[in-house]
Amino acid sequence: MTRYRLQYLLAWQLAAILALLPQWVASQTTQPAKCAPVSRTLGGARTSREAPTALKLSTATRKLLRQHQQKCARSVQVGKLLELLEKRDPETLREVDQACRSKAANAPDLVRQVFSVYIELRRLQTGNAAESERVLSIMILEGKCRRLTAKVRRTSPEARRNGVAKEDTLRLKRLLEEIFDSTQANQLIEVNRLEAEVREMRRHLEERGRNRAAILETRLAGLTGADLP
Repeated sequence: MTRYRLQYLLAWQLAAILALLPQWVASQTTQPAKCAPVSRTLGGARTSREAPTALKLSTATRKLLRQHQQKCARSVQVGKLLELLEKRDPETLREVDQACRSKAANAPDLVRQVFSVYIELRRLQTGNAAESERVLSIMILEGKCRRLTAKVRRTSPEARRNGVAKEDTLRLKRLLEEIFDSTQANQLIEVNRLEAEVREMRRHLEERGRNRAAILETRLAGLTGADLP
């Protein structure tokens, strides 16, 4: 993974956590994203016929998914995206469908997020299945955190003062801790990988330094046309 891709992934994960923190803090008292970039690793810009899902998606949901696919992620096959969500994170799929059905303000953001995560997962699967699994696990945790946050915020201030939402608030705190720890572990793995690449580059550089005289001699001979001694 290049340094740019690492920075992008770390920033994306950190932003997801930070976006949830204010909501949790607010729940103690009274109470995300641009178009995903088109990935060149997804293979083929054609749209496929959407595969049927066990969850009957609304027309509004399918329309918004297709609109985003055509506008921002033409290489993504919507059927494959729905298949992944239904298999690994059906709750998020229901959340997206409910938001689209009710024309919620956050519906476009949810759609953009699932497309962005899907593209990142497909990219990772081409070279690192373990990393892909870690990113997917974090995505599932973030979905649980969003839904629990919404539940806590729907609780009336009076009920909250009476401790009705106390257990949900504690669960939300534990989820945030789990997301943070999982993200930290994922980032540490990436840092270790980068450090290994730097060590290998340093080894090659030191070897080149030891061969300085031979390299310069070869270079000079190539420029002057002289035979090497």
